[in-house]
Amino acid sequence: MSNNLLENKSIYQLYKRLFFLTVFFVIAEIGANMNIVSFITPYKIFLGLLVLLYFIHLITDFKNVFNYTATSVVNSLKPIKFIAIFIILYIAFDLISLFYTTNIRLGVTKYVTIISMSVIIFFTTLYVSDTKSDDKKDKANSLLVIFGFSSLALSLYTIGYLLIFKTTYFSRRLSLLEDYNKYSFVLLFGFLSMLYYLFRSIDDSKKRNIYMALMSIISIPVIHLSGSRRSSKMMNVLVLIIFMFGFYSLIEKYSDKDIRKKLKYYLPIDFILIILITIAKKFKPTVNPWFIYLVVFIIFLIKTIMILKKFDFKDLKKRCKNYIITWAIIAISSVFIISSFNFITTIKAGLLVKNNKEVSQHIDSRSVEAILDDEKALDKRTVIWKIALDEFKKQPMKNKLICSGAS
Repeated sequence: MSNNLLENKSIYQLYKRLFFLTVFFVIAEIGANMNIVSFITPYKIFLGLLVLLYFIHLITDFKNVFNYTATSVVNSLKPIKFIAIFIILYIAFDLISLFYTTNIRLGVTKYVTIISMSVIIFFTTLYVSDTKSDDKKDKANSLLVIFGFSSLALSLYTIGYLLIFKTTYFSRRLSLLEDYNKYSFVLLFGFLSMLYYLFRSIDDSKKRNIYMALMSIISIPVIHLSGSRRSSKMMNVLVLIIFMFGFYSLIEKYSDKDIRKKLKYYLPIDFILIILITIAKKFKPTVNPWFIYLVVFIIFLIKTIMILKKFDFKDLKKRCKNYIITWAIIAISSVFIISSFNFITTIKAGLLVKNNKEVSQHIDSRSVEAILDDEKALDKRTVIWKIALDEFKKQPMKNKLICSGAS
């Protein structure tokens, strides 16, 4: 690519900083309210500056900037052309449906988000397409780190807020938003992004273990204590998968091909165990999932020790041992933090009800564990789904095929 929008070093550095800050605050603002004045938020400010920088550069060097932009967009769309076609068709259908909706204002509200996300994707394309300053792997790593730091910042801010004000949005769960599902999912997304970055980029297992432990000890308790069933249960399974993946990544890097070939026969066992967790929970809802995870973990450790005894690699054994110890520290620390929070909030809730009996009906006196293990949690959704299905049955055939409009 001869003409590069970002070939000027000063422009590139400014562009990169504005772009990173935009992405950082987009993720952070999903998990926390960051309004400065009215609808003005940090990400909109930095995105506005990024748009301004682009148009200034476009005006001053129209031909080069236009050529670079067109080439970047075309090259980015080629690998996902089929997905892009379906996205375009979806948006086209949605725009057409605005003409027969009963509430146009409600229908167009989502386009504020769609347009801003499209602009961010556009600037991401320009950033990733430039390979003169950094290669594509470095750029992908940069984005993973931004996602991870957004999650880490939210977790640390939540902990700090809790220590200062003694509570967050809820009395017995952690969340900076009323929508605790959205809040927790942002943390989970950033947590997984950072772990993926660590496994992808850091070869030094000792350094990676330290970073992984710090990220996990901060993130796992906060995600769990948000009280979000979907995020908490998803995290339990994903952490187990990550643990197993990390073990095999060590073998991949520090053993020869013959050993790796033999060890492939052990891989299906781990995924079968994960499936068994799901089946056991489904048919035996009274079984504590943590007990199942503990049993699977012990089986995995036994299998790991058998593997290491079979193959005499002192260095590999040491790395695997340190890796297992790291996760043991993560597990013990996370359980301690979660238990401490539940213990303290249980005492506070008891005192509040005792001293203010008139507000006892207005606080959620259940612990996070009681919320997560509530077997009746889906009852409300079942009622909503039934109402939606009954309403759908009442619609004419035209509406069943093309819906009732954007609203």
